[in-house]
Amino acid sequence: MKPRLAAPPWLSRAGTLRRIIQIEPRRVLIHTLLWGCLLALLLALPFSLYYQAERQSIRDRQQQDGERILHLAAEALRQELDTTLSDLLFLAATEATRAFLEADTPERRAALAREFLALARHKARYDQVRFIDARGWERVRVNNGGALATVVDEADLQFKGDRPYFRATLALQSGQAHLSPFELNVERGRLDFPHKPVLRLAMPVADTQGRVRGILILNLLGQRLLDHLVTLGGRPGVLWLVDKQGHWLLGPDPGNEWGGSRTEGAGHTLAIRHPALWQRIQSQDQGFHLDGPPPMGFLRVPAVTAQHPGIAVFTGPDRPWTLLVSLAGQQRNDGPDGLLRRVAGLYALWTLFGFTLAGALAFMGQRQSALAHIAERVIDGLPMLVAYVDTELRYRFNNRAYETLFGLTPRQLYGKTMAELLDADTFARLRPLLDQVLSGHPAHAQLSLEHGREGWRDVQISYLPDRQDDGRLRGFFVMVNNITHLKEVERRERQHLLELAHVSRLASLGEMAGEIAHEVNQPLSAIAMFSSASLRRAPAGDAQLRDWLESINAQAKRASEVVRRLRRFVGKGELRPGPVDLNQVAREVVGLMRFEADRLDVALTLEMDATLAPLSAELILVEQVLFNLLRNALEALTGREGPRLILLRTRQDAERAWVEVTDNGPGVDPTRGQDIFEPFMTDKANGLGMGLAISRSIVEAHGGILDHHNNPEGGVTFRVGLTKEVKHD
Repeated sequence: MKPRLAAPPWLSRAGTLRRIIQIEPRRVLIHTLLWGCLLALLLALPFSLYYQAERQSIRDRQQQDGERILHLAAEALRQELDTTLSDLLFLAATEATRAFLEADTPERRAALAREFLALARHKARYDQVRFIDARGWERVRVNNGGALATVVDEADLQFKGDRPYFRATLALQSGQAHLSPFELNVERGRLDFPHKPVLRLAMPVADTQGRVRGILILNLLGQRLLDHLVTLGGRPGVLWLVDKQGHWLLGPDPGNEWGGSRTEGAGHTLAIRHPALWQRIQSQDQGFHLDGPPPMGFLRVPAVTAQHPGIAVFTGPDRPWTLLVSLAGQQRNDGPDGLLRRVAGLYALWTLFGFTLAGALAFMGQRQSALAHIAERVIDGLPMLVAYVDTELRYRFNNRAYETLFGLTPRQLYGKTMAELLDADTFARLRPLLDQVLSGHPAHAQLSLEHGREGWRDVQISYLPDRQDDGRLRGFFVMVNNITHLKEVERRERQHLLELAHVSRLASLGEMAGEIAHEVNQPLSAIAMFSSASLRRAPAGDAQLRDWLESINAQAKRASEVVRRLRRFVGKGELRPGPVDLNQVAREVVGLMRFEADRLDVALTLEMDATLAPLSAELILVEQVLFNLLRNALEALTGREGPRLILLRTRQDAERAWVEVTDNGPGVDPTRGQDIFEPFMTDKANGLGMGLAISRSIVEAHGGILDHHNNPEGGVTFRVGLTKEVKHD
């Protein structure tokens, strides 16, 4: 039996080597839990007794505070209503009111409005001060906006005869008052938005003859009263106010308030949400409900308790409202919940101290495990293959990159030999490197290896030996880095240099072609001159000789014209934008390519739009584009069976002038799309792939369009669109 492999120290942090290095976290965990739980049980008894005693004390104190808050809130309600009733009696007794009741004249109505306005400005608690006549029409109304109290125009006064508070008040006798329900204000049949809570206190008023002439009514701003109740509670949600039906007027959730006024909140009542609490309230006027959440104190309050001589306030229900205070929500830190948090915090601290002592011995082992996880994550995140192989060439550790490359998890690779993982050819190529590292020497190499899933890969391989303290070899580290991308970049750079050299040779050839054109043009001019002279001296009767001389002269001039065009085409010149006759450019380029077309037996046809206006462009660059397109069309037709046709056509539309080059060749491969306009993209064996890229750059520099499409009948059409506008400096 072979001896078990001893792992190097740093490998103890590798997660895939846990089979070799045995850690006993179970014993450490058992000891920690045993002593920690024992200490926690010992501490639980005194902390529990302390908590029960403090909890009872806090609940007693909370009930006392809740009772105090309820009585303060009830007193605030009574004082607010008592003050409002006093103001209503004051208005009924003023000289302006008595005079208006005797005779409703514009002057007396204005005097009454001034009296209302003074009260509204002096006391900001009222939203409206009104007099409504016995028919139900508002006669005087003051709207209060704080310091901006205003008298409402007569045209804006409304009919209120159908409102419940009007009918109830008008049914009273003189000296009696009516308190309407606490509700949201309705204006012209709709709720005010934002919502405006109001309390209306109204009383009938009569003239000196005892005839009831209408009612005086004060709209008390309810939000001011509710804000005061929130202040008494200490914070929102502590003090609640519900009406006789159990609808919240002030509660823990603003969305459930005013269910009696809003149809969408009609189902949210205290009776539905807390039925046991509601039954308790119906059975007694004051008390505490501690049986279930929430623990509450409650107090049913009458509407008005102040006594005014000769005044009886009719409010409907004897006790229309109920005040409730949340005992759990009065104080955040001094309540039972706060006590529980404090006691639990202290208990947790002492328990934590005990578990810390119990787990101190397990710290070093856990530290080693944590380091192993960190090392494993770091190594797995490396964009290269990292492994450890023993002297038997078996994998004892590998990172996650092996799973990506070979489709095997680290556990599946563990214990496999390199010969099992790699194919025979690859293993044979690596054998010299393996022999070198097994002899104790590092081995490095760059190889191109083939893998079935990803094809050929250029890799940098490093094998580093791992020796024991006595010098014996235990295994070696494997690091394989994928350098395929770098190799591709190097290959592209070399290809780019070759293409640049080709471009340089083409440039030199262009200059040489210009020199040749210059030298050839001289003898051609001489031939044309001497043939013309010979033609003039030839005998008139020798027709054949004269025909020969005329043919020599015509061919010499034709050759000279071709040379002239070639020289101008390859010449550099200064690029100056100006008016360009696109038809003339087309003629000259066709004339330049005519000889080559005849040689290849290609029918080159020219169709021109005679109405085409000059363009603003670089003449030489436009010639370059047309030359490239015609040359590509000729090359596409080379070797084609049957008729070979090229059509160069000029046309125009509202914005652009167009040149179209159409051939009946094989067309463009649809899979290439717009890639044919990219530099160095060509399907020719010796092509550079720059013609269409240069042409597109020229056209786009002019603000134009260069595109193509395959023709349904075969072949391809290239279109050049240039702007028709001519710009003059």
